[in-house]
Amino acid sequence: MPQSLEFDRNVPMTVDDVMALVGQRRPAFFGASPRQKAASAAALARTGVPGIGLRPFGALSGGERQRVLLAQALHPMPALLVLDEPTAGIDEPGVALVEALVRALNAGGTTVLWINHDRAQVARLAHSMTVINRRVLFHGAPADAPST
Repeated sequence: MPQSLEFDRNVPMTVDDVMALVGQRRPAFFGASPRQKAASAAALARTGVPGIGLRPFGALSGGERQRVLLAQALHPMPALLVLDEPTAGIDEPGVALVEALVRALNAGGTTVLWINHDRAQVARLAHSMTVINRRVLFHGAPADAPST
């Protein structure tokens, strides 16, 4: 999941269209199958934005876009989920939802690689943490990380 997505807000794509881009093997312009639509709706509900499938993707707020991108990353369910600042632009209830979702995914066996500058958030979620600044400065339990 990218930190942000550069796109032309005038492209007439709905949220369902965006979800279909990676969730099916056939081209998105053919539309989504009923199974794909149901899976997309479930992923959107899981990320806290149920019922927005027909809304234009370009009309969403930044936080809604982030939640759609997270839903897209969860369908199909990955064994490894790579997140780059997934809570950027999301309000506090959204942050709590994303953190709870990540905990649940990890408890269910999904490996999560979370790239983040907020060390407090990392400490709340991570089993291990790697601090990098041109080289590895620390790797280990978040509680053992030096403050800086």
